[in-house]
Amino acid sequence: IDGKKLLGKEQPCRIAVDTIKKRLQDRKKAIYNKWYMEGDEENCEALNEIYQKHKKAITQNPTVENIVNLHRYLYSDEMPKQERPNRRKSNAFMRGIIGR
Repeated sequence: IDGKKLLGKEQPCRIAVDTIKKRLQDRKKAIYNKWYMEGDEENCEALNEIYQKHKKAITQNPTVENIVNLHRYLYSDEMPKQERPNRRKSNAFMRGIIGR
């Protein structure tokens, strides 16, 4: 989707749809939690409404188009960028070789 690979390997359609839905749900939750912690209730409500609309469309008709629409919304420029707090720094960085 938009140049991003969502699945690591080929999967049967039903499993692929379930995997993608789970990942999109996780993305929505990350955005919601960030905005909630910032006290941005207005954006939280709008996110929930739009997400539910897209999710309903996917549930009723799990087409590539419906999945792409939700993906584009959750990864649009209006959304906070993904944070990866659990990423470890490389040993080279820790030893001071990189980043001087």
